[in-house]
Amino acid sequence: MIYQDFWLNAVNLNSWYEISGVNDSQKTKKMLYASETAADYFNGKFKFNLLTEEVTYQYTIDTIALNDIYELAAFAGKKYASYIFDYIMNLEIRKQLPASSQPYKYMHFDRESGRIEPAYDYRFTPLYN
Repeated sequence: MIYQDFWLNAVNLNSWYEISGVNDSQKTKKMLYASETAADYFNGKFKFNLLTEEVTYQYTIDTIALNDIYELAAFAGKKYASYIFDYIMNLEIRKQLPASSQPYKYMHFDRESGRIEPAYDYRFTPLYN
């Protein structure tokens, strides 16, 4: 078995949002969580030397730069704005439907296509009610 290990750097952006209604008489709050990561990129390959029968791993690492952190923050901001819209949209869908026909999927509004589709894992993780 041949392996090669080396250090990579990563920056993780964790975000928690506390959501509550403006006119909520019960003062209920929802805590929502999301996370994004930027990491070093590497590219490599194993090489076999026929003469020495030695295997080596040659690689290059493209390290994180300050601009990558700025891009991560901008990307996360747009993504989380979409998540907030989806969260409010799904609350409104549940309010408008009768209790007997509640939706079984969490939905996402795709701004670019103008379509509503299942969100799957592309949404906030609720932490508590």
